[in-house]
Amino acid sequence: KVIMLDPNTGEWTQVANMIHRITALRLRELDGKLYAIGGDTRVSRLNTLQQYNPDLNQWISLPPMSYTRESPIAFTYQGLLYVAGGIPHYARGLILDDIEYFDPKSNTWTNAGKLPKGVYGAGSTVAINYIFYAGGRNSFIVNAYTGQIFLRHGWSPDGVSSNYLKSIFETHISLN
Repeated sequence: KVIMLDPNTGEWTQVANMIHRITALRLRELDGKLYAIGGDTRVSRLNTLQQYNPDLNQWISLPPMSYTRESPIAFTYQGLLYVAGGIPHYARGLILDDIEYFDPKSNTWTNAGKLPKGVYGAGSTVAINYIFYAGGRNSFIVNAYTGQIFLRHGWSPDGVSSNYLKSIFETHISLN
């Protein structure tokens, strides 16, 4: 089931079902469309990309990603849909570290580099033109209240500025 909340009325409505029944997927919005990315059917992991058009109340299949991905990182940036990491196939202990993006205008996927380490199940966003991810497996941990980052050897200094965050992430992933 796909359920939608109308924030104006506070009412929940069931919309069209996805093409595949999926767990461990990522949902992202881009240009008024909803994208269901990867996931697991409980039989196999998926490399699928499904797009929901709310005006038509309809899902369509789009070109697949390069790899199957359970619980990947996903975010949008400058009109593109980025997907990174995740767990491929059923290879025990293997975690992807690659990044690719989907361009809805050309309907194509493009390789966009690598994460510093493979990661899955993390939350992610783009801020100050950098990818931030936290939680999941093999990731940074960010304290949202203090802005401190837990790195391998302990917490970053108090009062972290955007320049400090930028310097930390420059060695990892840059979108510029």
